[in-house]
Amino acid sequence: MREWDFGPFSYIRSLRLGPAADHHGFRCHARGGHVGSLLHATHYSDEFSGVSGGVPDNGSVVAHFIRSGWARFENETTSVTLRPGQVVFRDTTKPWRFWFGPATRSRTVVVPLDQLVRHAVVPGKLPEIVVTDARLAEVRLLTGFLDLARGFGDDALSPLGRSITQDVGIQLLAGAMGAARAADAGEHSNVVLAAARRFIAEHLDDPNLAPAVIAQGVHLSVRSLHRAFEDADDSVMVYVRRQRLRRARIDLMAPGERVADVAARWRFSDTSHFIRHFKAAYGITPAAFIKERGRLGGGTAANGAVSDRRSLAE
Repeated sequence: MREWDFGPFSYIRSLRLGPAADHHGFRCHARGGHVGSLLHATHYSDEFSGVSGGVPDNGSVVAHFIRSGWARFENETTSVTLRPGQVVFRDTTKPWRFWFGPATRSRTVVVPLDQLVRHAVVPGKLPEIVVTDARLAEVRLLTGFLDLARGFGDDALSPLGRSITQDVGIQLLAGAMGAARAADAGEHSNVVLAAARRFIAEHLDDPNLAPAVIAQGVHLSVRSLHRAFEDADDSVMVYVRRQRLRRARIDLMAPGERVADVAARWRFSDTSHFIRHFKAAYGITPAAFIKERGRLGGGTAANGAVSDRRSLAE
């Protein structure tokens, strides 16, 4: 109880076990440790809820990584529900009500707010709460550090090693929180867009190319991927179709190419689907385009192909 009242969990003000505890008891397993002032723990438990935060003089930044089950955090203005594969960063100087669902597995990291401010550069105002995908690159760096930290206790390090390791952990937490806020605010849209477009170009002939595949390929959530394209007044699959049409147009310049073969090569569901989109994009059917290129002559067609390839590269 002394650790509860005065230690790293002191931001929790009350706890209530779920209704099943009255009949079946309450199961909970937790394992963790600390490196200096950075606390890390993994836990599994039955359903419970409570209130945390709201003590400005004893604030912390807490991150919860949900592995199974669900968790919800809310206050007077905000409510967020986390599912497996998501992470939430929250400021406990603000009061929060929280719920953890049955059979929830999670990882928690706690850093005192004054330590975060002292050891890490946190640009701008500290966010009240921010949710992101655990596949975000900066989050993966943090989880990699935590996986290593589980292998040794605080007392296994020399004083210098403890200080350095604590600082690294806090910096990684700050970096993950900042990246999560930037992704949520769309500040990384241009970077995301460039990475996604590169991935699409490299996998354009993949029949399984879809937003979920692209998002996984660039280590982002599907939501962040869609938002990046929306910021550019575009959509993911419209962009994919546009690039496939450009590749198909180049292929149609080659002698002997058949419309049906090109449509299949660039993953259009059928020839009529390809013809319809090609005409909408270029104002002419593929067959008429082939005929027109033939009438203009091979040299012009070749020059056009070079020009189109240059345009595609740009």
